[in-house]
Amino acid sequence: MSRRLLLLIVLLISFSAAWSEDLGTILKTGTITVGIRQISSATYLGEDYTDKGFCYDLAKAFANDLEVDMNLKIVKTFSEYWENNGGTIYDTIDMAADIITVTDKRKEMVNMVPFVENTELFFGKKNLEIKTYEDLRNLRILTYESFSFYKLLLQELSRRNIPSITNVVRTNEQNGDLIFPSGRKKIPKNSVEILLISKGNTPTKFIAYYQILLDHADVSIQDAFSFFLHYYATPLFEAGLKPMFPVTERPNFLAFCTSYRTPQLNHKLSAFMENYRKTEAYNILFRKYMGISYPDYKTVLNLETSNQE
Repeated sequence: MSRRLLLLIVLLISFSAAWSEDLGTILKTGTITVGIRQISSATYLGEDYTDKGFCYDLAKAFANDLEVDMNLKIVKTFSEYWENNGGTIYDTIDMAADIITVTDKRKEMVNMVPFVENTELFFGKKNLEIKTYEDLRNLRILTYESFSFYKLLLQELSRRNIPSITNVVRTNEQNGDLIFPSGRKKIPKNSVEILLISKGNTPTKFIAYYQILLDHADVSIQDAFSFFLHYYATPLFEAGLKPMFPVTERPNFLAFCTSYRTPQLNHKLSAFMENYRKTEAYNILFRKYMGISYPDYKTVLNLETSNQE
């Protein structure tokens, strides 16, 4: 056997050994290091809060399942998860516990373990009965040019042969009214008017919610996870708004991320998440932050029939 071949075999054995010890190292040290952004109750609010955040509590449940402590590394920006094609950050963390949408491109960079279904959701005024796209005719839909919602909406309307007219708008900083910089185009009967907040007009966080409550629009779009996170936590929203139906028929997922260099950890996290989502403990956690049970959430997303309480 040549020295070069022998060296290659040694390197392969060493590499395999390093991979096989990924979960073992966590269990041996008694600590799992978790990357998370401190941005909202969706992720992590901070140590000063009793309810620290959905992703924090879910990551803590996994740490408890492993019987190890959880060490947090605060990630400042979302882009940090993708530096060096997702490789750099995993030199300092074992797992990213954050609201990260599963995409094919991201799956090429990191191992993604889904923790909840998510999709774009229509929501609007509580007195409107809107159950299908046909019910959107003659209504005003407020959305954002900077988000993917706009192109997705155009695509779905076109697929159903529902005509639409787009009017670009911005918000009046003084009173919140909508302004039509180029004038307002006339909307033909049985068409949809899309009120498009342009890229140059950065909206406040809940501008679409308030524009509907002020009767400046009838409907808007938000991802389901974010919508329910704020909906039941804000009495004004719950009193005047309601969820309607998904923009598309196919849901997506939010996921925790790990490195492909840690196969044992990846397998353990996948098995935990698959089982935990079926438990009452997950349902309790979901209701605490979302204000709605997990089965009812999936019903809104048209994923299963609800068992009404």
